[in-house]
Amino acid sequence: MKVDAALFAKYSFTSRIAKYHRTQIRRALGFRPATEADEARWAGWLATEVCPVESDRGRLAAAVRRRCRSEKVEPPAFGQVERAVASAVRMYPSDFADCPEPVRYTLLATLCWVRQAEIIDALVGLLIDLVWRINARAERRVEKELIGSLSSVPGKKTIYVKMLTAVLDRPATRCARRCIRWFLAGSALCGRW
Repeated sequence: MKVDAALFAKYSFTSRIAKYHRTQIRRALGFRPATEADEARWAGWLATEVCPVESDRGRLAAAVRRRCRSEKVEPPAFGQVERAVASAVRMYPSDFADCPEPVRYTLLATLCWVRQAEIIDALVGLLIDLVWRINARAERRVEKELIGSLSSVPGKKTIYVKMLTAVLDRPATRCARRCIRWFLAGSALCGRW
């Protein structure tokens, strides 16, 4: 349309000229304005066709807007779409109440079973998270206690030297020997191995 963005921002969408322009656009594209009869028809269509497979109100509203495009009806205002969706949602559960008792109880039992499984899964997930946190805290506490007790052991250097000598005296543990040399690199003990 080659309209400057600054001019478009100043355009009043509530003026008489805007209504006239909307009429011209509808006529050029073959669309018509939405009526209350359309709204009632959409609510019935939603209740019979869409509500059995979709319960999210946002997706129901999107289905109404798609239906408007396919019927060449000007997209209704947000409030009109919400009214149609609310009406359809109110209409759909009445089908549930009209079901024979065995079907209704079967559906209700299925819903309860599925919901129970969801709740149990969520609780198991929370329990697993709690156990992981407790284990992590316990490991940190044990590590702190061990490190604290190592610093207070008398003759600990002698114990380390004996332990390292025992490891290095075994020829089959070449990997252990390399690890210990790396660990002792730069210390006075490194020269002994």
